[in-house]
Amino acid sequence: MKKILCFVAVASIAALMGCTTSEKQASEESAIVSEQQTTKIQVPFRQAERYFVRNDVDSIPQTPITTKEDFDGLFGAAPVMGEGGMPTQIDFDKEYVIAVSLPEINKAVNIVPVSLEQNTEDQTITFSYKTETIDETPLSYTMVPCLIIVVSNDYKGEVSYVQINKNNTATE
Repeated sequence: MKKILCFVAVASIAALMGCTTSEKQASEESAIVSEQQTTKIQVPFRQAERYFVRNDVDSIPQTPITTKEDFDGLFGAAPVMGEGGMPTQIDFDKEYVIAVSLPEINKAVNIVPVSLEQNTEDQTITFSYKTETIDETPLSYTMVPCLIIVVSNDYKGEVSYVQINKNNTATE
């Protein structure tokens, strides 16, 4: 009986030590995941409306646009009548622009922002977006789909662009 009792006690101690080790490992893994998650923060932005890519522009650079002169060299304003018809105001003293465009196309396509994140360790910014074809029917005209977002100068850093595909995979 003493042997069985001693065996049960040893087994219980071994099981408790195993639980403690598992809890410690789980706690360490949780801390690592938490640390990785805190290295990226969501950056607030707003979408600029009522602008188009000028027809004398071949492509939009994949760099932040920090001056009104550079912006006006790439985009034209497209106001319309009625409430909310004026282009979004951008204060380049306090904000900058990140823009994405697609090649000229004769189909209705939208570029949709997915996320804007800043890595707090190296201050790099990742802008993720996806494209949506609204209608496959060819249009009687062509257009250059573009997306313009406005970001506070509080969030500066080198910007990388990531396009999310239809199957939710990323391409840079």
